[in-house]
Amino acid sequence: EVYPLARLGLFAEAKGSTIGSKASVWDVSGGLSVHLTRNFSLMGRYRLSDYDVEFSDSEIDLKVGGLFFGGTVRF
Repeated sequence: EVYPLARLGLFAEAKGSTIGSKASVWDVSGGLSVHLTRNFSLMGRYRLSDYDVEFSDSEIDLKVGGLFFGGTVRF
């Protein structure tokens, strides 16, 4: 996470894994957070996940993505 302004954070994350040619799982996300006070922040993020698995005669190819929001309260 980087902070171009004192209370604004930008973040990105990518991860993935393969199992030979039989399976792959990828996950990419990014967003921004706004730290309103020392104890309270809000966050918005877009996330995309891709699952591709082959087993025997079956195959799963699933892509899931979307925007979500959250908040954090620290004590």
